[in-house]
Amino acid sequence: MCTELRRLLEGIPTLEPSEQKAKLEEVRESNGHSISVSDSDHLFHEWGTYNCFEFALGLTKFQDYVIVKKKNVFANSEFICYLLENDLIEESDHEGVLIYFIGEAPKHAGQFQNNRVQSKWGSGLVFNHEAFEAPLSYGSTFKIYKDVDNSEMLEYFYDYAETKGIRFSNGT
Repeated sequence: MCTELRRLLEGIPTLEPSEQKAKLEEVRESNGHSISVSDSDHLFHEWGTYNCFEFALGLTKFQDYVIVKKKNVFANSEFICYLLENDLIEESDHEGVLIYFIGEAPKHAGQFQNNRVQSKWGSGLVFNHEAFEAPLSYGSTFKIYKDVDNSEMLEYFYDYAETKGIRFSNGT
């Protein structure tokens, strides 16, 4: 793990998307890396911006999810804790959702396949990178969890939303 590279990547999530690409190339020239902008580098979902957890869990595929999100309940690190505490996701040894931690606290997530991570950095782009080619603030440990069917994950999210006071009747 290259701590210096991870420090240099630190500010990228806070930049505008066009600046993210330029900074990534600047870091490549000074420190080398295999990070690329993902083919799925759309910045915004048709319903607005989204975070790394929403991306990694596949929740942006559902309009009903976005309706709940507009009520200020969404998939964030607290939702990841809910999934873990309720044993709703289980560890994998090869592919699935990669979650970065600082201590026990989830900080970032991405999709892990073929020893590469696709993850959304900040409100900008989706990057394809090795596990430790990510900003240092995302954590220095990670675990991989088996993918959960998107519809099932949406149901888990609804259950979580109810714990936050969202009530469902005839839809959302």
